[in-house]
Amino acid sequence: MKHGNGTSDYDILYFHDTNSMLVGYCNADLAGSADDRKNTSDGYLFLDNNLISWFNKKQNCLSLSTVEAEYIVAESSCY
Repeated sequence: MKHGNGTSDYDILYFHDTNSMLVGYCNADLAGSADDRKNTSDGYLFLDNNLISWFNKKQNCLSLSTVEAEYIVAESSCY
């Protein structure tokens, strides 16, 4: 592990075996931004019980329904 002024040089060690499971969750909030009524999205990726990635962001487009907003966040979670 290297030490620096920030945290970009730190390492995280995860243990896994052949039965490890990668699980992702995502959610969208229809018109969640009070400023421009755009949807907000968040997602989480777990390896077994270890959180390995997450995001929270405003979607680039407007949705007409909650279902459409959920489809958009599901698609963006695949990157």
